[in-house]
Amino acid sequence: MRSASNPGGEGHEWVKQRFITSDRKDRIFIPARLADNPYLDQHEYRESLNELDPVTRKQLLNGDWTARHAGSWFRREYFDERILDAHDLPAGRASVRYWDLAATEKKPGTDPDYTVGTLMSVDPYGRYYIEDVVRLRGTPASVEYRIKETAGIDGVDVEVWMEEEPGASGKHVIDHYRRQVLPGYAFRGDRVTGPKDVRARPLATQCEGRNVWLVRGPWIGDWIDEAEAWPHGAHKDQVDSASGALSKLVFADEEPTVGPQIYV
Repeated sequence: MRSASNPGGEGHEWVKQRFITSDRKDRIFIPARLADNPYLDQHEYRESLNELDPVTRKQLLNGDWTARHAGSWFRREYFDERILDAHDLPAGRASVRYWDLAATEKKPGTDPDYTVGTLMSVDPYGRYYIEDVVRLRGTPASVEYRIKETAGIDGVDVEVWMEEEPGASGKHVIDHYRRQVLPGYAFRGDRVTGPKDVRARPLATQCEGRNVWLVRGPWIGDWIDEAEAWPHGAHKDQVDSASGALSKLVFADEEPTVGPQIYV
């Protein structure tokens, strides 16, 4: 089968992942430029593209699959002068690590969701800090190991939350993590309701108000890229995880604290 497409529009991320960035050797991508089509009036075509917005013009004129329209919820400039070093964090913060679980290992030709754990804190003045983001794909065993390792690094003072999937299987996963993976930590499942965009709205509002700081680290670039594309990007795991962490900090006073569990 041979197919042709332009960047942009519905299905952009799917085509890009399947045919352009895929590591499958049996899928060959051949880019085509304006100069490759001798039947077009290049001057007239360029003039018509000049009437379009810059992103669409890059997509159609240059065949640029990296050019994309930013979402309207999060903007890169919200974090201008909102990136700081860890040693500049204020004292007296309350912290949580919130996990959005997706125990799927990446295989050739696939682009599964990520397991993401966001460490977020709030200071006594109501300012929020995303201190660290752990993002991985792997087998259930490797994900468990990383979550347990991360809890050890964070320390027992950091509450650990995990989104609980609906049904009995979700309850089983939470119970397994509570008893077998994180028995010495304040761990709870979070049975979320409502669509993702509604749950992300408080985070977007705080970011727009320049009330969210990012702690300098290698995770920041991917985080801002995903947030800026949300909700149109291929992945939403980091925003989902950060939204969950914020919800636990905002309503911390309304929820009972669960300390370390001891099972005999």
